[in-house]
Amino acid sequence: MNLSADPGRRLLDGPRASVLTRLDAAVIAYLALPLLIFCAWFKPPVAATLAILLSFALWKLLEHVRWREPALPRRLVIAIVAISLAWTAIAGVGHFVYANTDWFMRDAVLRDLTVTPWPPQYQYDGDFALILRAPVAYYLPAAVTGWLAGSPAVHR
Repeated sequence: MNLSADPGRRLLDGPRASVLTRLDAAVIAYLALPLLIFCAWFKPPVAATLAILLSFALWKLLEHVRWREPALPRRLVIAIVAISLAWTAIAGVGHFVYANTDWFMRDAVLRDLTVTPWPPQYQYDGDFALILRAPVAYYLPAAVTGWLAGSPAVHR
């Protein structure tokens, strides 16, 4: 085994090249979307550089997806989507059912991400401001939706 040169290249050139499925691609896109949105928190030159690097990495990774593989059976896809939506609703998202008190904090973070400039800042003492420190990646796709379509759209 030749371990020289580029170790990352070795993973994509061997007999296991092109092993990503369409489901892998969907998961990668789902996980990368908040990172891409998070780039907007930085100053424009840094944001553009990070967004370009992330987009390039995703493009190179997705070149190795087997796009022509057989699709999952339609009934299975419908069942997965239905279970996911039901689980999400039961968890308190959208407040369709009882939402625990910890949702007050989650809703406040989502509101701040939706209606204030990024990163949200809170005036603390005179000229000193604190920025929002929370695991914001989970909230960013919904916050962008609320920013584009209006705050009430976030909970639909």
